[in-house]
Amino acid sequence: MYDFIAIDFETATTDMNSACSLGIVCVDKFEIKDKKYFLIKPPQNKYLANNTAIHGLSASDTENAPDFAEVWDEIRSLFSPDCIVVAHNARFDLSVLRSCLDLYSLDCDDFPYIDSIAVSNRAIPDKKYGQSLVERAAFFNIPIGSHHNALDDATTCANIVISSVKTTNRRSLHTYCSSFRRRTTHLFSELKPMTKIPNRFDGKKVSAVNIVPAAPVSDTAHPFYGKSFVLTGDLETLTRSSAMQRIVDVGGVVKSGVSAKTDFVIVGKQDASVVGSDGMSTKERKAHELKDKGAAIQILNEKEFLELL
Repeated sequence: MYDFIAIDFETATTDMNSACSLGIVCVDKFEIKDKKYFLIKPPQNKYLANNTAIHGLSASDTENAPDFAEVWDEIRSLFSPDCIVVAHNARFDLSVLRSCLDLYSLDCDDFPYIDSIAVSNRAIPDKKYGQSLVERAAFFNIPIGSHHNALDDATTCANIVISSVKTTNRRSLHTYCSSFRRRTTHLFSELKPMTKIPNRFDGKKVSAVNIVPAAPVSDTAHPFYGKSFVLTGDLETLTRSSAMQRIVDVGGVVKSGVSAKTDFVIVGKQDASVVGSDGMSTKERKAHELKDKGAAIQILNEKEFLELL
């Protein structure tokens, strides 16, 4: 019996039942006792490019993988009334679990769960501190491994909970949860599941606020560290979200609009039906105008950007 298990799902599409990988980390007495990692074949083995850009998995990785029903046979005993299930942004992962169980008409014992954000909130004095997995791991100086690898993320989640509970001087997550007047855990049967995954990383519409460094930035000498970026057009070798991720991973900041404070404008291929006769987007044109007025803006094509990156 474990004090808690930490889980993390990755999905192949925006459908909640499209689990393509699962990481499970089993913890007792503040020690990680076991780890499990599964590749899962999603329905029709279908993937969206935006999901692949996030976690790196594609149809070829799961072509011969078991479906969720087969994986459930192996892990079902871990989800029990006596073991707390933890996840970071728990509603997402538990909604994936609920949808996969429903898809294959599988049974599951009711179990308590809690969000690692809620657990770590008690241990973080600055309530304005970021809630992402990366930001919480950085607060506790926890190495994050490969972000969006299900096992690495589940391990990070487990370590965030371990560090948080130790900070409150509790003997276990169970004693931590029972020490508050208000109930801190919820039952899986009480979950109001998400029905669709918001496609936050859809092409050009990805928002910079959703992109955080995959690990604490340490190379302050990198030419992009502390610099502001604006992207325009389509890159040939990177999706928009991947390019933004690469920028923030080295300490850069992605902005939506060009200003005199912009350091770099990265120019990709433009849609001729949208841009003017000069072939420039509004962002690129503004960058040239500001540069002519003395702004220290560097305008890079994709090749130049990748060479500096």
